[in-house]
Amino acid sequence: MQHRLRIFTGEEDTLDQAESLVNVRFGEIADALAEAVYYRRTWVSDFSEDEVKIPADLYHSSMDALTTGVADGVKLFVNIIAMLLVFTALVALVNFSLDGLPDVLGAPLSVERMLGWVFAPLVWLALCVIIFGETLVGVLCFKGAFEMWRARRVAMADFGRAKTSAVLGCGLALVVWIGLFMALGGAWFQMWQTEIGGGSLEGAFMYAMSSAAVLIFVNQVEHE
Repeated sequence: MQHRLRIFTGEEDTLDQAESLVNVRFGEIADALAEAVYYRRTWVSDFSEDEVKIPADLYHSSMDALTTGVADGVKLFVNIIAMLLVFTALVALVNFSLDGLPDVLGAPLSVERMLGWVFAPLVWLALCVIIFGETLVGVLCFKGAFEMWRARRVAMADFGRAKTSAVLGCGLALVVWIGLFMALGGAWFQMWQTEIGGGSLEGAFMYAMSSAAVLIFVNQVEHE
Protein backbone atom coordinates (compact mmCIF):
# COMPACT_ATOMS: atom_id res chain seq x y z
CA MET A 1 0.00 0.00 0.00
CA GLN A 2 1.35 3.43 -0.89
CA HIS A 3 1.45 5.85 1.99
CA ARG A 4 0.47 9.46 1.53
CA LEU A 5 0.97 12.46 3.76
CA ARG A 6 -1.25 15.40 2.89
CA ILE A 7 -1.66 18.80 4.51
CA PHE A 8 -4.94 20.45 3.54
CA THR A 9 -5.44 24.21 3.45
CA GLY A 10 -8.34 26.30 2.28
CA GLU A 11 -12.05 25.61 2.51
CA GLU A 12 -13.34 22.31 3.82
CA ASP A 13 -15.58 21.81 0.77
CA THR A 14 -12.47 21.06 -1.31
CA LEU A 15 -11.96 17.82 0.65
CA ASP A 16 -13.61 14.48 0.38
CA GLN A 17 -16.51 14.72 2.77
CA ALA A 18 -16.27 11.00 3.47
CA GLU A 19 -12.98 11.53 5.28
CA SER A 20 -13.07 12.48 8.95
CA LEU A 21 -11.35 15.72 9.93
CA VAL A 22 -9.70 16.81 13.16
CA ASN A 23 -8.42 20.19 14.27
CA VAL A 24 -4.76 20.15 15.29
CA ARG A 25 -2.56 23.09 16.21
CA PHE A 26 0.42 23.62 13.93
CA GLY A 27 2.74 23.57 16.94
CA GLU A 28 1.67 20.02 17.76
CA ILE A 29 2.43 18.90 14.21
CA ALA A 30 5.83 20.61 14.31
CA ASP A 31 6.68 18.95 17.64
CA ALA A 32 5.59 15.55 16.32
CA LEU A 33 7.69 15.92 13.17
CA ALA A 34 10.71 17.13 15.12
CA GLU A 35 10.44 14.22 17.53
CA ALA A 36 10.04 11.74 14.67
CA VAL A 37 13.08 13.07 12.81
CA TYR A 38 15.21 13.19 15.96
CA TYR A 39 14.43 9.60 16.96
CA ARG A 40 14.36 8.38 13.35
CA ARG A 41 10.87 6.95 13.44
CA THR A 42 10.22 4.46 10.67
CA TRP A 43 7.07 6.18 9.44
CA VAL A 44 9.09 9.23 8.42
CA SER A 45 10.78 7.22 5.65
CA ASP A 46 7.35 6.03 4.46
CA PHE A 47 6.44 9.62 3.53
CA SER A 48 9.93 10.86 2.59
CA GLU A 49 9.13 10.92 -1.16
CA ASP A 50 5.66 12.45 -0.83
CA GLU A 51 5.08 16.04 -1.85
CA VAL A 52 3.39 18.40 0.59
CA LYS A 53 1.40 21.40 -0.57
CA ILE A 54 1.67 24.46 1.66
CA PRO A 55 0.53 28.03 1.04
CA ALA A 56 3.04 30.22 -0.78
CA ASP A 57 2.91 32.85 1.95
CA LEU A 58 3.86 30.23 4.57
CA TYR A 59 6.83 29.12 2.46
CA HIS A 60 8.08 32.65 1.88
CA SER A 61 7.59 33.66 5.51
CA SER A 62 9.57 30.58 6.63
CA MET A 63 12.41 31.37 4.23
CA ASP A 64 12.37 35.01 5.29
CA ALA A 65 12.53 33.99 8.95
CA LEU A 66 15.46 31.65 8.23
CA THR A 67 17.47 34.22 6.29
CA THR A 68 16.69 36.95 8.79
CA GLY A 69 17.80 34.72 11.68
CA VAL A 70 21.09 33.91 9.97
CA ALA A 71 21.72 37.55 9.14
CA ASP A 72 20.95 38.65 12.71
CA GLY A 73 23.28 35.96 14.06
CA VAL A 74 26.14 37.11 11.81
CA LYS A 75 25.55 40.73 12.80
CA LEU A 76 25.58 39.79 16.49
CA PHE A 77 28.82 37.84 16.06
CA VAL A 78 30.50 40.75 14.25
CA ASN A 79 29.28 43.21 16.90
CA ILE A 80 30.69 41.05 19.70
CA ILE A 81 34.09 40.82 17.97
CA ALA A 82 34.09 44.58 17.41
CA MET A 83 33.21 45.25 21.06
CA LEU A 84 36.03 42.98 22.25
CA LEU A 85 38.52 44.76 20.00
CA VAL A 86 37.38 48.17 21.20
CA PHE A 87 37.51 47.07 24.84
CA THR A 88 41.03 45.67 24.41
CA ALA A 89 42.18 48.87 22.75
CA LEU A 90 40.58 50.95 25.50
CA VAL A 91 42.33 48.95 28.22
CA ALA A 92 45.67 49.35 26.44
CA LEU A 93 45.07 53.11 26.10
CA VAL A 94 44.21 53.52 29.80
CA ASN A 95 47.23 51.45 30.85
CA PHE A 96 49.44 53.64 28.67
CA SER A 97 47.98 56.74 30.33
CA LEU A 98 48.58 55.30 33.81
CA ASP A 99 52.26 54.65 33.16
CA GLY A 100 53.11 58.21 34.13
CA LEU A 101 51.63 57.83 37.62
CA PRO A 102 53.72 56.68 40.59
CA ASP A 103 53.59 53.03 41.68
CA VAL A 104 50.86 51.93 44.06
CA LEU A 105 51.77 49.35 46.70
CA GLY A 106 55.05 48.63 44.96
CA ALA A 107 53.64 47.96 41.49
CA PRO A 108 52.53 50.07 38.50
CA LEU A 109 48.88 51.03 38.41
CA SER A 110 46.86 49.30 35.66
CA VAL A 111 43.30 48.51 34.70
CA GLU A 112 43.86 44.86 35.60
CA ARG A 113 44.89 45.75 39.16
CA MET A 114 41.96 48.10 39.62
CA LEU A 115 39.51 45.47 38.40
CA GLY A 116 41.15 43.03 40.80
CA TRP A 117 40.44 45.37 43.70
CA VAL A 118 36.84 45.80 42.56
CA PHE A 119 36.13 42.08 42.19
CA ALA A 120 38.12 40.93 45.24
CA PRO A 121 34.98 40.83 47.47
CA LEU A 122 33.28 38.61 44.89
CA VAL A 123 36.22 36.21 45.01
CA TRP A 124 35.98 35.95 48.79
CA LEU A 125 32.22 35.50 48.57
CA ALA A 126 32.66 32.69 46.03
CA LEU A 127 35.26 31.08 48.30
CA CYS A 128 32.87 31.15 51.26
CA VAL A 129 30.07 29.66 49.14
CA ILE A 130 32.37 26.88 47.93
CA ILE A 131 33.54 26.02 51.46
CA PHE A 132 29.95 25.96 52.71
CA GLY A 133 28.92 23.78 49.77
CA GLU A 134 31.75 21.31 50.33
CA THR A 135 30.86 21.08 54.02
CA LEU A 136 27.21 20.47 53.20
CA VAL A 137 28.20 17.80 50.66
CA GLY A 138 30.19 15.97 53.33
CA VAL A 139 27.36 16.17 55.86
CA LEU A 140 24.70 14.93 53.42
CA CYS A 141 26.86 12.08 52.07
CA PHE A 142 27.81 10.94 55.58
CA LYS A 143 24.18 11.12 56.70
CA GLY A 144 23.06 9.22 53.60
CA ALA A 145 25.68 6.48 54.10
CA PHE A 146 24.66 6.10 57.75
CA GLU A 147 20.95 5.91 56.89
CA MET A 148 21.58 3.36 54.14
CA TRP A 149 23.64 1.24 56.54
CA ARG A 150 20.84 1.30 59.12
CA ALA A 151 18.26 0.35 56.46
CA ARG A 152 20.29 -2.46 54.92
CA ARG A 153 17.98 -5.19 56.32
CA VAL A 154 14.61 -3.48 55.84
CA ALA A 155 12.25 -3.59 52.85
CA MET A 156 13.53 -2.32 49.53
CA ALA A 157 11.08 0.60 49.54
CA ASP A 158 12.40 1.80 52.90
CA PHE A 159 15.97 1.30 51.73
CA GLY A 160 15.23 3.41 48.65
CA ARG A 161 13.91 6.22 50.84
CA ALA A 162 17.07 6.00 52.92
CA LYS A 163 19.09 7.01 49.85
CA THR A 164 17.65 10.53 49.80
CA SER A 165 20.46 12.26 51.69
CA ALA A 166 23.15 10.42 49.73
CA VAL A 167 21.57 11.38 46.40
CA LEU A 168 21.25 15.01 47.50
CA GLY A 169 24.86 15.03 48.65
CA CYS A 170 26.19 13.63 45.38
CA GLY A 171 24.02 15.99 43.35
CA LEU A 172 25.23 18.97 45.37
CA ALA A 173 28.80 17.75 44.84
CA LEU A 174 28.31 18.03 41.08
CA VAL A 175 27.00 21.56 41.53
CA VAL A 176 29.98 22.55 43.69
CA TRP A 177 32.81 20.98 41.70
CA ILE A 178 31.42 21.37 38.20
CA GLY A 179 29.28 24.47 38.57
CA LEU A 180 31.38 26.50 41.01
CA PHE A 181 34.91 25.21 40.52
CA MET A 182 35.06 24.29 36.83
CA ALA A 183 32.47 26.69 35.37
CA LEU A 184 32.70 29.72 37.67
CA GLY A 185 36.33 29.42 38.79
CA GLY A 186 37.78 27.93 35.64
CA ALA A 187 35.86 29.90 33.02
CA TRP A 188 35.16 33.20 34.77
CA PHE A 189 38.13 33.66 37.12
CA GLN A 190 40.57 31.83 34.79
CA MET A 191 41.92 29.55 37.53
CA TRP A 192 43.66 27.40 34.92
CA GLN A 193 46.18 30.18 34.27
CA THR A 194 47.95 29.64 37.61
CA GLU A 195 49.66 26.56 38.99
CA ILE A 196 47.52 26.48 42.12
CA GLY A 197 44.32 27.08 40.17
CA GLY A 198 45.16 24.37 37.65
CA GLY A 199 45.74 21.87 40.46
CA SER A 200 42.41 22.86 42.03
CA LEU A 201 40.60 22.26 38.75
CA GLU A 202 42.19 18.81 38.40
CA GLY A 203 41.03 17.94 41.92
CA ALA A 204 37.56 19.30 41.18
CA PHE A 205 37.34 17.09 38.09
CA MET A 206 38.32 13.97 40.07
CA TYR A 207 35.81 14.75 42.85
CA ALA A 208 33.06 15.50 40.34
CA MET A 209 33.58 12.26 38.39
CA SER A 210 33.72 10.24 41.63
CA SER A 211 30.52 11.87 42.85
CA ALA A 212 28.83 11.19 39.49
CA ALA A 213 29.83 7.51 39.63
CA VAL A 214 28.55 7.17 43.20
CA LEU A 215 25.33 8.99 42.27
CA ILE A 216 24.69 6.60 39.36
CA PHE A 217 25.38 3.57 41.57
CA VAL A 218 23.29 4.74 44.53
CA ASN A 219 20.38 5.84 42.34
CA GLN A 220 19.87 2.37 40.88
CA VAL A 221 16.43 0.81 41.41
CA GLU A 222 16.48 -1.84 44.12
CA HIS A 223 14.71 -5.14 43.57
CA GLU A 224 13.44 -7.62 46.12
